[in-house]
Amino acid sequence: MLHYRHLDWDSDFFGFKVASLFYSKPDVFLIKSSINKLKEKQYKLIYLIGPAEISEISSNQFFIPIDIKYNYTIDLADNLLHSVGELSTNVIPYHESGKKETMIKLALQSGDFSRFNIDKKFDVGKYEELYTTWIERSMRREIADEVLVYMNNSKILGFITLSALDGFGKIGLIAVDETERGKSIGRQLIYSSFQYFIKREIYKVFVATQGENINACTFYKKMGFILADKQYYYHIWL
Repeated sequence: MLHYRHLDWDSDFFGFKVASLFYSKPDVFLIKSSINKLKEKQYKLIYLIGPAEISEISSNQFFIPIDIKYNYTIDLADNLLHSVGELSTNVIPYHESGKKETMIKLALQSGDFSRFNIDKKFDVGKYEELYTTWIERSMRREIADEVLVYMNNSKILGFITLSALDGFGKIGLIAVDETERGKSIGRQLIYSSFQYFIKREIYKVFVATQGENINACTFYKKMGFILADKQYYYHIWL
């Protein structure tokens, strides 16, 4: 059987058993066998994840990726001149609890291409609840080390969540108000995140986005990120 991992948080959140199932090669026979074994264990949803697309598609469209995650990385030690950029005084750490609703609104805007938004088999409202939980826990610094916001006239127009583990930096959520895009707000948030990591002597930074999100992919490339790898995600409902 393929390696799988029971997902406690997802199972509790959705109210049924959820697991991740990982494959290194798109061996359809082995994948289907592993899925059947998880079905026997009463799993209802499997996130099937691998580095290559599963070429065989059955008559009922069983294997269709719900998402192709693009994982980008940058080595700030090799890009110091570019990565410092022009820092804006508009970017500051989040600390205003009164702006919570604005942060939630921005978080929901950031997830247009999220597999949890695209997959309509989830109960209505679950995507909104998921992203609300994500940003709320980030603001409390439970799943993020820092949250930076772009402020203008006391209004939050964008934010970015940052975390570090074992010497590596990770950008979690990044959002810019849909009415304010094209004004270099995202660029300023990224430059400030670079400064945050460099001050902590963290130079390897990762960020992920959906392959369908062409604007995000183009943006990260312009900021100096390079594509590290792709991961194909399938939602297998049992």
